[in-house]
Amino acid sequence: MLNKLIRLTGLALALGTMQFSAGAAAAKQSFATAPDGVRIAIQEYGNPQGPELVFVHGLLGSHLTWERQFTSPLLKKYRIVTYDLRGHGFSGKPVTPRFYQEGKRWGDELRTVISAKKLKKPVVVTWSLGALALTNYLHSYGPKRIGGIVYVDAVFELAPDLVGGFPETRTALQ
Repeated sequence: MLNKLIRLTGLALALGTMQFSAGAAAAKQSFATAPDGVRIAIQEYGNPQGPELVFVHGLLGSHLTWERQFTSPLLKKYRIVTYDLRGHGFSGKPVTPRFYQEGKRWGDELRTVISAKKLKKPVVVTWSLGALALTNYLHSYGPKRIGGIVYVDAVFELAPDLVGGFPETRTALQ
């Protein structure tokens, strides 16, 4: 009974997101390939000439996590870039666990987005697991190409215990 309730709740949330997303700002969608071959979905909103903001979502999310930001009239003057982390949204979903276990891959993914969109010095805003991407980027490449950092409820290490009730994901991380 509980499993059925959880599935119905998940379906209702998915449908609600789809309906809400229908009115979202038009995105300029593109793809770039990370060094390990994973295809990364990238979205752009706002003023192409404006100050650059990159938003990185958390575990089990997508670029739609930031919908209120990229649809906000207050942020229209900014060039907003979002992307779907590997295994999420429209990005590639490798089935081999190694594509998720090595932190450098997450940092390389952010570097791929910054390079593909020719961003100069974006402010990077991360939420939850998105912090893992930024932290690994900074570890590998330093802050030279980053204009600012915002960590929101950050996760700095992706360990199986953090995943909770998602057994497939927990198994992949071990």
